[in-house]
Formats: sequence, structure tokens, C-alpha cells
Amino acid sequence: MTQPAITLSEAVQAFGISKRTIERKIASGDIGRDQIRLESGKRLFLMAELIRVF
Repeated sequence: MTQPAITLSEAVQAFGISKRTIERKIASGDIGRDQIRLESGKRLFLMAELIRVF
């Protein structure tokens, strides 16, 4: 079963945070790189991971 995933711009709108904040969370390891997948040239973030972090 595929878990729901959203793009970076959708995450910014849904969580009310900046792209820079998400990028910092990725760089620090708070958001695991294994929780991000590439599809059609876009990074998709798993919703469960974003909910856990924010």
C-alpha cells in the first residue's frame, strides 16, 4: 500500500512553514532521506514523516 505523499510547496501550504525550514530539517536528519521519493522530477515527502516532525 502506498503511503500518501505531498510536494514541497504543498507541505509549505499545509503546515504553514517555510521551504527553508523543511530544507534545514532534511539537512539535519530530522526528516529522513528515505522518507523522500522522487517522482516526475519532484520530491515527494511522506505525510507521516512531516506530521511526526512538525
